[in-house]
Amino acid sequence: MIKRLLLGLLALALVLVLVLVLVLVLVLVLVLAAALVVNTLRQGSRQVQVPALPPLAVDEAALAEAMAQAVRTKTVTGLLDPAGVVAE
Repeated sequence: MIKRLLLGLLALALVLVLVLVLVLVLVLVLVLAAALVVNTLRQGSRQVQVPALPPLAVDEAALAEAMAQAVRTKTVTGLLDPAGVVAE
């Protein structure tokens, strides 16, 4: 009887310790989040304003030809003639 009571008290103590640890971790995360928010609001933007560049002149025909050449691949004609030497 006393053994069951002690085991129950031990289990309760472990649950309380786990809850305490979880609450402590939650508080630490909230403090960190608050510190990050305060630091972000305290500092202003440091981005440098840069004027836009003029558009580039592009030779569309040459670009289309270069891209078409880049995607061309050799195809295998078949398993019986992998070199493609059979006359059509």
